[in-house]
Amino acid sequence: MNGLKARVAFKLLAIGLTVFLDGCAASLPYQRAESEGGYGYTDKAAETPGTFQIDFMAEGRTLEFAKYAAYYRGAELTFETGYRYFIVMRAYDLSKKGTSWGDPKNVSGGIPGVRIIIQCFRDKPSQPSYDAYQYLSVAKMPGSELIYSVAQRKGDQAGQPLNQ
Repeated sequence: MNGLKARVAFKLLAIGLTVFLDGCAASLPYQRAESEGGYGYTDKAAETPGTFQIDFMAEGRTLEFAKYAAYYRGAELTFETGYRYFIVMRAYDLSKKGTSWGDPKNVSGGIPGVRIIIQCFRDKPSQPSYDAYQYLSVAKMPGSELIYSVAQRKGDQAGQPLNQ
């Protein structure tokens, strides 16, 4: 009986390891870019406190995906920096319109990209805004079916209730 349990456990471990290694080899749709202009997101603080620039380049995805991922990162950044609400002040299309390998007349193969500038607030502003806590608690992680809610995040703000 113990030999059977050991074989089953070994098979499960082997399957899990294979799935893990396959997942590591694939490019993740939502991740920090390795460099500015790389695939994924980059963000940086602006001169005004609570203002951030977020860029998202979406290799193999659509412009709509890049927009969704940039807004999702905006909600994460708002939460991570101790704010609650954010407003998108400006949005830009950063899509790269390059040629693909082969025929130089082939202009397909562009890379969708978005830049948003957000302003964050601790208290709800008078103009329409996004509540980062609510956003993260209902929005799926870009490229996934999973929701990584505020309650699941391990930041200092994780235990605060929603102020509505």
